[in-house]
Order: sequence, then C-alpha cells, then structure tokens
Amino acid sequence: LYAEKHQAVSASASSAKYDVESLKGTAFDNTAFALTGSYKLGDAKLFGGIEEIVYKNPSSPISKGSSYLGDYTLSVVDNAAYTNHKRLDVGWLGVKYSVNPRLDVAAAYYAYRQNSYNTTSCSNASNSKCSGAEDVYSLTGVYKLVKHVDLYAGVTRSKVSDGLANGYVSLGGNSASTTSYMVGTRASF
Repeated sequence: LYAEKHQAVSASASSAKYDVESLKGTAFDNTAFALTGSYKLGDAKLFGGIEEIVYKNPSSPISKGSSYLGDYTLSVVDNAAYTNHKRLDVGWLGVKYSVNPRLDVAAAYYAYRQNSYNTTSCSNASNSKCSGAEDVYSLTGVYKLVKHVDLYAGVTRSKVSDGLANGYVSLGGNSASTTSYMVGTRASF
C-alpha cells in the first residue's frame, strides 16, 4: 500500500486566552507505504507488517486564519516543522491461537523507530524531534461466553526511549515504561 497526503494539519488547542474556536496547527505533506500479511496455520493465525511514514514541510503552505475542522480557525500555523524530514518506521508481528472453540489467546510485538529531524542531530529525550524508539508487547485472551458476548483480558507493556520519551512524566534518564491491564465484556450485534 502507498499513500500521499498534501496539506495535512495536526491541530491542537490554541494557547490564546478565551479563544475556544481557535486552533494551532502544524502543516505537512506525508508519504507512507505499508506491507502487511497474515497466514493461517492450523488453529493459529500469524500476522505482521512494516510501514514507513515520511513527514515533510507542505508543498503549499497553509495560511494563518484558515478555516479547519468545521469552523475552527487556525490562529497559529507552523509550515516549517519538518525542514529535516521526519521518518517513522513501524513494524509488528503477532500470533492468535484458538485454544478451543470458545477461547482465543493472542500475543503481539510492535516496534516504532523515529529518526532525528531536529536542526541539530540528537538521540536523547531532550526534544521530541530527537531520534527515538518505542517497543510494545501485548498478551490478550478472549472467552466467548455466549453468542454475541465475549469476556476479555489483556496486558500491554511499552517502553519509550530518547525522542519518543520526551514529555513522559515517569521519565528516568532517557526512557520510560508503562504497563496497562484491561478486563471487560464485549457485546456484538
């Protein structure tokens, strides 16, 4: 798969006091490709993929005051955030196994790698534009309680480092880790 997007905007709340209809935006063009696949082997299904996304300054800059997302106004626009192109490489591998007709378990690994696109090359957590990495591991189980109702549980462990760790509260050095647990019921119709 291959895709191009021109004049994309990443928007967030403006810091302008009392202006609830104003956004600040980062404009960019990007290109992306992905190669994915899966393979069924008995009661197991293997899956994986790779993706690369490249962010560049927009070929046609977006003006301050432009309307965006409904009638919100872009009060601040950064058209030069990607003078050095940002490249995000993503990969994932996983397996889902049917233990029996009512119970499935799955395990997966996801990897994110970002280049340094700062004006001065860096590989630490001082700036989100520094090179960085994230590794995520997950394990889930789904039990089919009755038709259309499932019980599920899972755990996810992630570790971010260097530029991708910038802004994490629990940062100790240049990396941070989190573990998340989930338990729930799902009804489908």
